[in-house]
Amino acid sequence: MRQARVPRHILAGGVQVALGAFGLWAFGSGPRSGNRAVFKFSLPDAKFDLGSWSFDARAPAIVLCVLVIAAGLLRITQRLAARWCATIAVLGLLLAFIIWSVAGTFSG
Repeated sequence: MRQARVPRHILAGGVQVALGAFGLWAFGSGPRSGNRAVFKFSLPDAKFDLGSWSFDARAPAIVLCVLVIAAGLLRITQRLAARWCATIAVLGLLLAFIIWSVAGTFSG
């Protein structure tokens, strides 16, 4: 007797939703994400100062992880091409991780 397989788009979309939910928990609700993320675009003794960006880390991390979850749901329903859903998921989780990892490491 042959067992039925789960369609690829449902399995991949489910994995994306699960990764987005994990990212939401890890990057959006942890104590580290309550700090400010500071991105400096110049070295300390550089001739030109290109400035920096400083913002609270929680909101962008949550938005990016919710975007990953939405991409997973769009993949399950096949409303968006698989490659776009995968691209959104990878970039969203990568940016959420970078924002989370930078949060609280610099003053200013």
